[in-house]
Formats: sequence, C-alpha cells, structure tokens
Amino acid sequence: MDKGLFIVILALAGVVLVNILSAPPPFEGKSELIHIEGSNFESEVLANPLPVLADFTSSTCGQCRRMSPDIERLAVHFKERVRVAKINVEKNPHIADRYGIRELPRLVIFADGKPVHEVRPGRLRKMIAAVEESVANN
Repeated sequence: MDKGLFIVILALAGVVLVNILSAPPPFEGKSELIHIEGSNFESEVLANPLPVLADFTSSTCGQCRRMSPDIERLAVHFKERVRVAKINVEKNPHIADRYGIRELPRLVIFADGKPVHEVRPGRLRKMIAAVEESVANN
C-alpha cells in the first residue's frame, strides 16, 4: 500500500473514532417529540396553540444525529410551553422547500402558524436560552 494512502486512511479512521467518542449519550426517557410525517405538519406545527421548535433534519446529516439527544432533552424541558417537532427533509422535501431550508441542521420556531425565529444549533444550554428568549419575545 502507498504510504500516502495509508496516512489518509489512518486520518479518516481517527476522524470517525473522534465522532463516535464525542457523540452525546443517547436520550433515556419518555420522548415528547412530535414526528412530522407530512400530513400532520399543518395540525402539529402551524395550528398548534403553543410555539413549536421545528428541527429540520436528515438521516445523512452527521451533526443532526449528534444533536438528536439534545433535541429530545429540549422537548422534555419545554413540554408545557413549547412543542418540539422533528421534520425529516428527505421524507418531507415540500416542507423544507416551502421554508427555504437549504442546509442542516436547522431549528426554526413557529408561532401562530408562521416561522418567527431561527435558533442556532449548539450546546444544550445555549439552545434552551435562545428558545426561552424567542418565546418571551413572540
């Protein structure tokens, strides 16, 4: 094997290992997430009396998969004040197109049937603070 190719393979293996080891622990508890399946978007997101944090995601998005336990925790944390919906853009491309979702992950807060704020994906505490601020202002 070529020495350069071996180094590249070794580096890629290191990246994969770092991603596996740095992933947050899986969520353990009762899920409060709403899973959007196209037909329930209108009732669960747009017509919901509570604000809805929509997590636009994809099965091929590594950062989305890493954030998934934190999104579950957000749903539990806000269960009485904000609903959290997971929208797979592969299964619901029409919803992603409708709201101009071009890159993932994307977190959008909907209130009164309209998108009112985007929350930057990041650490759980920062996402909680951003959602609380947005809900307080809308």
